[in-house]
Amino acid sequence: MENSGSGTHSLDFSDGNNPAVFLAVCTAVTALVFVFSRYYLHREPGFKRFYYTVLFFVVGLVLAILAGNFETLLVGWECIGMSSVLLIAFYRDRFLPARNALKVFSIYRIADACLLAAIWYAHHAFERSVDFSELSTVAAQHGEQVAVLGLLLLIVALIKSAQFPVSYWLPRAMEGPTSSSAIFYGALSVHMGLFLLLRTYPLWESDVWLRVAVGIVGIVTAIVATSIARVQSSIKTQIAYSSITQIGIMFVEVALGLWWLALLHFVSNALLRTYQLLISPSIV
Repeated sequence: MENSGSGTHSLDFSDGNNPAVFLAVCTAVTALVFVFSRYYLHREPGFKRFYYTVLFFVVGLVLAILAGNFETLLVGWECIGMSSVLLIAFYRDRFLPARNALKVFSIYRIADACLLAAIWYAHHAFERSVDFSELSTVAAQHGEQVAVLGLLLLIVALIKSAQFPVSYWLPRAMEGPTSSSAIFYGALSVHMGLFLLLRTYPLWESDVWLRVAVGIVGIVTAIVATSIARVQSSIKTQIAYSSITQIGIMFVEVALGLWWLALLHFVSNALLRTYQLLISPSIV
């Protein structure tokens, strides 16, 4: 978007471009998974529980995508995290799904604590609640405080999107039903870290060191994850690490200021991973 006042090229994510793309993908993937699960899980004892949990996830996801400030985003963020853990432990009578759900829950708690710390720091530094539409103004007025806030948001993003050094939790999250793995860790939930970076992009786009940090995280993750994916024997684990690799590349694209390319990359990767995960039982 062209800024007529300064003549510089910058994107105001408050205009809805970024949330609209994520909301469109959310609608398409959710509808596909709902139809698929109707036939795939119709004989499972927890069939209704599955649908209730996915609906809870969708409510949280829509709330997070359409949030106008950090406080509302946190509410949706918590709904996403709780529903994710519940679906990882969908087969709760088995040891491995329950154990992995607890591991993922502990990792999520670290991300949630960092997000809560970022919200507290924003209130302390700016002395008020900040809407996403005001991020450009806040960044121009509070240069020093933005670095700390941006670093906290980067930690949240890399944990939520399973970037290095916490990439190991994503394959463990594949213990749930295949359709829930598709909607959570193939298409939507795993990309929420990227969404957070894009949503707060006007806040940290002028900080060179933060952009370098985002780029380094993405590059290291892409190299490590693609190396691990090549030696996996499980199809779900291969897809998980392949998705981590692509999200790492998206982090690099955002760091380079290619936000439009990151959005396009997100759409293509989300749809591809959903397709791969939904057909994985037939391949096996």
